[in-house]
Amino acid sequence: MTFTYSPSPHNVNAAFASVQRMLEEYGALGGPSFRAFRSNGRIFVVPRDVKDEKGHRVVEGSVLETRISLPAKQRSGEELLATWCEAVERASGFRIDIGTGAPTNALLRYHTNEAFEDETARAILVKLLDGLSTRQTYVWDLYFGPGENAYALNFAYVESSAATPTAHSPVPRTD
Repeated sequence: MTFTYSPSPHNVNAAFASVQRMLEEYGALGGPSFRAFRSNGRIFVVPRDVKDEKGHRVVEGSVLETRISLPAKQRSGEELLATWCEAVERASGFRIDIGTGAPTNALLRYHTNEAFEDETARAILVKLLDGLSTRQTYVWDLYFGPGENAYALNFAYVESSAATPTAHSPVPRTD
């Protein structure tokens, strides 16, 4: 599948419409389908349904919708991410392994004692990544390995322009 678009990087509405069109075209190919939604200047792409082993479509939500709680405790970003992974696994039954591109230095420098009470795993991950840097916007991809019943969480970052410090990347990420 080839998909091309070129809206202004600061036009989130055009970017969102393009992502929705891309997802519709991809879904028409017969594989898994996804939905997109916007929140706080970001576009999220999440699973809608997949085909089971018999070829039937079944609803497949995002593991990042799992609600978790993390007690207040002084932690580095790396410790918070590890605790987050453990809490998601306990609540959902799915392991999340940290994959490529983890912002290790930023995670080690970041410290918090924040508590999270009955929040989605996605909301906590966004808060953690937003707290790492004002110069970069971190984004992620979450890939499922059905043979292992586990996910791999991969990271990347997008530099923010000095002229537009409040702009967030409209880069879609799957989870």
